[in-house]
Amino acid sequence: MFDTIIDSFNQYFGLDWMAFLFGMSGTYLLTCRNHWGFLLSTLACFCGLSVAVISTQYGFILYNSVLIIMMVKGFITWQQAEETDKSVSTRQVEQPQASK
Repeated sequence: MFDTIIDSFNQYFGLDWMAFLFGMSGTYLLTCRNHWGFLLSTLACFCGLSVAVISTQYGFILYNSVLIIMMVKGFITWQQAEETDKSVSTRQVEQPQASK
């Protein structure tokens, strides 16, 4: 069994294992509300896309391509939301002056 695991690193150059590690780490970071999870998940998708190209699995090529686009969109949306939150929290609200 150990030989089978070692041999699996040679079949797809370890990209399948990297996809697993990056994907699990990215998902964990996203559940902790850490935007770096998008980066790791995107790396996982690129690894998965590479494996799909090597093994000519067209469904997985499409799947990983769509996921990469979704991860980039999610990262951009998250960044924009953080910038909006910062500008709202730092904006000073003017209090109306009492008339004399």
